[in-house]
Amino acid sequence: IVNPGVVITSTSYSDGCNAGYSTVSQMIDQQIWDYPQLMHVFSAGNQGGTNCGPITGWYEITGGHKVAKNCITVANVTKEDFIAPSSSRGPAEDGRLKPEISAVGTNVYSTMDPNTYQVLTGTSMACPGIAGTLTQLYEAWRTEHGGANPQSDVIKTSVLVTADDLGNSGPDYTFGYGRINAKHAYDMLHNNQFFTDSVDQGQNKTFTVTIPSGVSQLRIMLYWNDYPADPAATTDLVNNLDLTVTDVSSNTTLPWVLDPTPNNSNLSANAIHGVDNLNNSELVTINNATAGTYTIHVAGTSVPFGVQHFVIGYQLLFDQVTLTYPIGGEHWVPGETERVRWDSYGASGVFNIDLSNDGGATWSNLATANAALRYADITVPNFISGQMLVRVSRGSLSDVSDTLFSLIPVPTNFHVTQACPNSITVKWDLVNGATDYTIYKLG
Repeated sequence: IVNPGVVITSTSYSDGCNAGYSTVSQMIDQQIWDYPQLMHVFSAGNQGGTNCGPITGWYEITGGHKVAKNCITVANVTKEDFIAPSSSRGPAEDGRLKPEISAVGTNVYSTMDPNTYQVLTGTSMACPGIAGTLTQLYEAWRTEHGGANPQSDVIKTSVLVTADDLGNSGPDYTFGYGRINAKHAYDMLHNNQFFTDSVDQGQNKTFTVTIPSGVSQLRIMLYWNDYPADPAATTDLVNNLDLTVTDVSSNTTLPWVLDPTPNNSNLSANAIHGVDNLNNSELVTINNATAGTYTIHVAGTSVPFGVQHFVIGYQLLFDQVTLTYPIGGEHWVPGETERVRWDSYGASGVFNIDLSNDGGATWSNLATANAALRYADITVPNFISGQMLVRVSRGSLSDVSDTLFSLIPVPTNFHVTQACPNSITVKWDLVNGATDYTIYKLG
């Protein structure tokens, strides 16, 4: 980070299984505490279903690095949002939430030494997916803030509070807060839906958020990079802050908490509302939030090592449909399978996926998807057009690709017919309907 300025790392090495908060964990927390722009991303491990702790199938995080409080630890989900059987589950030894986030790590097409490609599966594939997404968020922040890096606690908050909830409602020891949603995380940052401040021992801070009508779910998170713990301590949390949210009717909501009691029933149970004395991230969700002003309270319950910096991030989810692929500019090939994806809140109503090859003048239905899905696989029709659009709808709600995309075969029989010191000749078979070709040179 000092030279040449690396602010995100992605690492998947293991260091035991359920080894607890060690001097290595302390080192990771210390680094992020000392360098607030730095974020370490780790794989959760591939010990799913093994016995690493007091009960088989839980407490499986592989290594001291990964159980640090201030890093991000990643679970492996499939492209259909199921947990991979091999993905290590939490909690950390002291009951903290691990992993915090999930990403696709199953059947990932990736580079392989030497100079080839291979389909691979594991949290080691999910981890760099998160690190790469963080890189995009850092770059977006730099673009909008004069080239300056963000603090990692702001970026981590944006990723956790906007994750697509998977598994049990609220956080759980399998998916963490859910699967990363890069668009939602960026929207939170771009729309300045966060506060930063500091709190001391016994101090209280309040913030207000005005919520418009039509909000299906309000999500509010308190997060702080915590002071490094003593590896000999029973509880790894050092500075304990507490979050509560008061709505327009003066009702107070506590954050979601999990029960780390080492038995299957407790570890697999839904989170409940309560006081969290273990984690440095706390989430409140309010469904069908009434329009008006909400008050966010942060209490410095126990801050023994001086003032603690923290972040409040929030997200507003509406009953709407947002197409995320294809959005325009893509190139589809007749006969191939493409996965159309969209964002939507709620779990009722069938989605219809329609296709237009004339810029939206006419539409034909390609597929339907049930209310729980946010994707549909379609076989690309066998025709050629540069006026393609996709539309996803549910009832009166719909969204269409932002701009046109094309449907045309890929050139075949590409070969070199002549190679000279200062020139080269290449040929390929004609693609009917093509208006031009682009040739790329490696290097």
